[in-house]
Amino acid sequence: MKNGIDPEDVERVFDEAIGMADSLHQDLADGAQSLGYARDVLLHSKPYWVKLAEMSEGTPAVTPIADSGAKFIRAYRDELAGLRGQTDIPLSGLNAAAGSAVWFSATSGSMSSIVMVPEVGEIPYESSPFRISAGPPVYADRFAKLEPALGDSYRQIWEALYGTRADPERSALSLMRQTFDHLFGRLAPDDDVRNSKYWHPKKRDKANQVGRRERIKYAAHTHIKDLNRANTH
Repeated sequence: MKNGIDPEDVERVFDEAIGMADSLHQDLADGAQSLGYARDVLLHSKPYWVKLAEMSEGTPAVTPIADSGAKFIRAYRDELAGLRGQTDIPLSGLNAAAGSAVWFSATSGSMSSIVMVPEVGEIPYESSPFRISAGPPVYADRFAKLEPALGDSYRQIWEALYGTRADPERSALSLMRQTFDHLFGRLAPDDDVRNSKYWHPKKRDKANQVGRRERIKYAAHTHIKDLNRANTH
């Protein structure tokens, strides 16, 4: 083209810009999830370690344990402060912070089952729902092998829970229900369930409806080889 603007060149530049925007967006979304996970771990672990510090005043045996938690949280606070002070926060730094939270969650869970604080109870271990470093596939990857859209639906749950700030639990629960229905719709298609012994006709205008319980029964007895496990539906 001698005159005017080359449309192929414009299209190529647009595609490059879209790709870069998409990549940056993904990095920022991953970083937000890492920090959201770390925040939740700290919130759930705080009551135990604060109470343990109170107990250390009259129980010398508890002092070194409480001290280890206090030292970690101070160092972790400084790590986050260092990240916050950077104008260009690296994703590797956010992932490292989330990795530290995974370790702290496991430590808090283990210690709370050994050195018990009745007022608080055991701190549940909060495993990371997304891959922070190289390792075994997370559920999203496993679901994606069954159906790519199912993997995306599962990822959305954690993106909503850890990556958003306005009532994330409500959004995550709604997405969880959708993902649950999607998974069992894939494992137990309507026609297959209707042709099985686990389905029965309904009344009036919903005669062909497949119930959630019927779908779960069919999926369990179709995809689980161990009969005892299948019967625990």
